[in-house]
Amino acid sequence: MPRKPSRYLLTKILAEGTIPEEALRLSVTESIVRVFGETGLAETEPRLFDYDEKASTGIFKCARESIEKLRAAVAMISTCAGKPVSIYVRAVSGTSKGLKARDSRHVRSRRIGLIQKR
Repeated sequence: MPRKPSRYLLTKILAEGTIPEEALRLSVTESIVRVFGETGLAETEPRLFDYDEKASTGIFKCARESIEKLRAAVAMISTCAGKPVSIYVRAVSGTSKGLKARDSRHVRSRRIGLIQKR
């Protein structure tokens, strides 16, 4: 049986303090169910692939056909773990390796820009 094509979404979580991994996973799942129902959840196949609590970034894996559903559900989240939160998608890629490389280049270029401005 052939594998289903998937996509990876790099997200940035803006919140006061840190958000636990399990709370983020639960918030995204609940948001998908609330907006698209359980059928939408099954079609999307969301999975929190990687999470950096200190940097407040997460990588979600989903079915290729459901990228827009996951983006919409993530954008609808306003609270997580009892804290006000805003989550946005920074990048989308077909591989986690490409997404991590793109994220490290983005962080590095911002640091270089800050050093040169001083």
